Amino acid sequence: MTKQAIRNPSNPKGFPGFSFRKTFQSIVSEKTIILAFLLYLPLIFLGYGGDVDSYRVVEAGRNFFRSADYVPSRNPGYVVHEMMTLLLNAVGGSWLSNLGTLLMALATIIFFVKICRHYNVPNASTLALVMIVHPLFWINAASTIDYLWATGFLLIGFYLLTQKRYPYAGLAFGLAIGSRLGTSIVIFSILAVFFWREKQDRMQILQAVLITGLVSAAAYILPFDFTEWQMRILSSSLGDTTQWTFLLRAGRFFYKNLYFWGLPAAIILGYIFLTRRKLLLRQIKGEYSSLLIIAIFSILGTEILYFRYPIALEYLLVCLPFWLFMVGILLADHKRLLVILILAVLVLNFVNVNIARPDMPNQAKSASLGLWIENGYLVDNIQTRISLMGCETRDCYAERMLAAP
Repeated sequence: MTKQAIRNPSNPKGFPGFSFRKTFQSIVSEKTIILAFLLYLPLIFLGYGGDVDSYRVVEAGRNFFRSADYVPSRNPGYVVHEMMTLLLNAVGGSWLSNLGTLLMALATIIFFVKICRHYNVPNASTLALVMIVHPLFWINAASTIDYLWATGFLLIGFYLLTQKRYPYAGLAFGLAIGSRLGTSIVIFSILAVFFWREKQDRMQILQAVLITGLVSAAAYILPFDFTEWQMRILSSSLGDTTQWTFLLRAGRFFYKNLYFWGLPAAIILGYIFLTRRKLLLRQIKGEYSSLLIIAIFSILGTEILYFRYPIALEYLLVCLPFWLFMVGILLADHKRLLVILILAVLVLNFVNVNIARPDMPNQAKSASLGLWIENGYLVDNIQTRISLMGCETRDCYAERMLAAP
């Protein structure tokens, strides 16, 4: 390799394909990244998080450290995040494991913007603001939880693919799947479209596919070993079967999709896609064809899986960048409407307009319809995390949540 190849990151034969100086300058110049960092930073000091899965991950890491015996935090295993949590938590406790997630959240935003600019999606930084203030992104950006680790690795891989850095893209994709298996649907969509469209690079894309497969397979050796190589590791317990009739499943699915955005933002999004459906159809065959096809198949695939497991709203976080790609394309000349969407998403952090309440939280067999003004997602999360301060185990989590009013 020549010195010129090393010095020139634009040379596809150079190593490793990045200029750290330019990357750092571009990050600092993005005011949105600084805003995100300042918004998320205070949350890293509020314990591991408000989700019981945070404590499961911590316990999985501690158990592995003490006994060298891997027990997954939950099926099907989240090895990449579990091992990173083990390292970060051992060094700096909850604040450092939360900081690791915060850095992955910033990476998610950075590479989202980079992908937008690669495809010439208008208003990239403004679209990033929707992501930054989205309550589920905000809540999970500074918690010991895997959602943004997986999404961050996924978008890094996507961007590297656009830059023809196929081996590195495969590595990032493999780490995404190793962090959260559900990302495999989105990754398959991305790789399939690239293989279809980039005919001249098909052998290199297959190399990325191979590396993705090898890295993700390696990540699931420990989970499969735990089950003695039985496929039950891929199953997920849904509890009482009477809660999962078709109607109850469909009700959860539609309600949770609606409240992934909140009622005001969902209405705005419905208006955008309804009034610009013809533009969307034209663009599928136009300038943004590849990106739109990736976005549509990524969302459809994830939603099909979510219909099977309509549990946590966060399962849909992996779709957030792909919804925003489409919104950016459809609102290229309507930035004012995009700003209104940002405000509607922002409000959900503090106030939620709810139209349905379950008979039993998390175990609903029916729901009451009405109109209630409730705490927003961020307010609820902060209150929960404050009540859990000092907790480091699932037992402590259960006791505190049981004692909560």
